[in-house]
Amino acid sequence: MATPDSPAARQRSLQGRPSRRSAGGPRLRGRVRRRTLLFAVAIVAVVSGVLVFALGARPSVEVLNAVPLERGYVGTAYAFDGLICVGSQVTGTRVTGVEVRQSPGATTALVQPPPGAAPTVGFPVREPGTSAEGYTVPAGEPDCGLRLLVTPTRTGDVRAGVVRLSVAYGPGGLLRRTLTIAPKVSLSVTRTGADPRSAS
Repeated sequence: MATPDSPAARQRSLQGRPSRRSAGGPRLRGRVRRRTLLFAVAIVAVVSGVLVFALGARPSVEVLNAVPLERGYVGTAYAFDGLICVGSQVTGTRVTGVEVRQSPGATTALVQPPPGAAPTVGFPVREPGTSAEGYTVPAGEPDCGLRLLVTPTRTGDVRAGVVRLSVAYGPGGLLRRTLTIAPKVSLSVTRTGADPRSAS
């Protein structure tokens, strides 16, 4: 017969008593799993929000039709204002770079008009403007303030080149996008020299 102090009695007593590790283990593991799940849900929510913002805030470009120029002069720069509209309803947009794939017979540039210049479409200009890089558009309706500048280099029918516009947008301008613009501008160039029409 086992006495209370015998090894057998102590063994039975230990077997009947729940250990701290076995009692607290499942609860601890459950708390860890819940925290991990909540952290994962928070990450998914943040990533989803960023994606929704990035897709919804992406700047777009609209190219309006231009009246064909029927009497152009080789070497004269012609301005086409208000044809290219850029912007986003959600966030501001800043132009970070401009590349042009030139078309045969003309040199194309996208610039900011000189301060105070009157808008013009298809008229020669003495002051072409400054680089479009750094041009900033606030959130809201698209801005059509950039100037397309086309300078014929030969006689005949010529067209404006294709413009690739790099823009930054979103918080701190961290998001980037490249917009491809094919301006609907054509010129019938018949003469050389300075265009006698009034220039702005």
